[in-house]
Amino acid sequence: MLNEDLPRDASGALDWNWLLESGERRMLGARGRMRWVRWTASRVAGRGPGSELVFVLVEDVSEARALASEMAHRASHDELTGLVNRREIGRRLTCLLDW
Repeated sequence: MLNEDLPRDASGALDWNWLLESGERRMLGARGRMRWVRWTASRVAGRGPGSELVFVLVEDVSEARALASEMAHRASHDELTGLVNRREIGRRLTCLLDW
């Protein structure tokens, strides 16, 4: 994970309760590239007292996020000019008027 994505508690230690929550997070790949991953973590009892472990399952969802972003852009922008389309203008105006 990127350093700014690591949650800390009041004492500055890692907040494992937050890290045990499932969700999508950013991670820095081996070649320095930022990747999006779907993160699932569970506590696992260790062999002795105080030896609790954390099992983490990580799935790279970077391509799915990039595709979703591209689809959202295509749905809200004109293909020829790259400008926002009428539907997106209406959505933005509605958001501003509701604000």
